[in-house]
Amino acid sequence: MNVNIPQGTPEYAADAVGAQTNAWGMKLILGSHRSDGSAMDAKLVVAISPQTMKALHLILKRQVEYFEKKWGPINLPTEVLHSLGEEC
Repeated sequence: MNVNIPQGTPEYAADAVGAQTNAWGMKLILGSHRSDGSAMDAKLVVAISPQTMKALHLILKRQVEYFEKKWGPINLPTEVLHSLGEEC
């Protein structure tokens, strides 16, 4: 898909991600970790529908697979994996 990004469109850097989900959709929250690790400060909150949530999942999965195939595995810290309920 071609994407037009008009000049002046805000661009954010984030090192933290969160989500809030309910029966009507999801809020995707991007931000930065506080230096003391106590919380995340949100920089951007995007409300999306369940359909967009599913499409985003598929797009991100495909992008991660492409990235790792081209440049190698992306390693996550053990504490991140544990917080997501993943095995190490």
